[in-house]
Amino acid sequence: MQVVDPAQAVVALSEAQKRAAEQRIAAERLLERARLLEERLSAEAEQARIASEHAQFRELSAAAASAEAAEREAAERAEACAKALSRCTEQRERAERAERDALDEAAAAEGLLRERRATRERLQSEARAAKAHVPPNGCETPSLEAIDLLRELETETGFNTETGFNSEAARRIAARRAADEARRISR
Repeated sequence: MQVVDPAQAVVALSEAQKRAAEQRIAAERLLERARLLEERLSAEAEQARIASEHAQFRELSAAAASAEAAEREAAERAEACAKALSRCTEQRERAERAERDALDEAAAAEGLLRERRATRERLQSEARAAKAHVPPNGCETPSLEAIDLLRELETETGFNTETGFNSEAARRIAARRAADEARRISR
């Protein structure tokens, strides 16, 4: 065992205490800097969280405003489409009514055409039949005055000179004969 001088031991011990005190002070300073750094980091983290939440709020607010504007635009488009659809429906209904009216008019015109064609064909047939009874050229044709007189007499008396009785058929026959005679005269 080695014997150590007590004075040297006291000096060594006091140096060790001095170094321990310096290390303790350095450690406390280090701890204080760490604590300050931690507080600063904590404050910066809080500020970053607040800034992030604020940025998220701004983004969500902008997205909500954009969605609201898009919704308004979609509602306006839907309303415009509904109005356009209504106008188109009205136009289609008018066109369908006009088509039905045109078809009805066409059917009526076709019926009238058939009726007038039948009348023309009948009159042409009667004219051909009457022509067969007309004497060859050179014969004197009756004047229209006599026919007009006969018509006036029939109208005044209501009596048919050919049949001796009043009837609608007799009037029509007389009118046709008069028209036939007038046509023959005009040729």
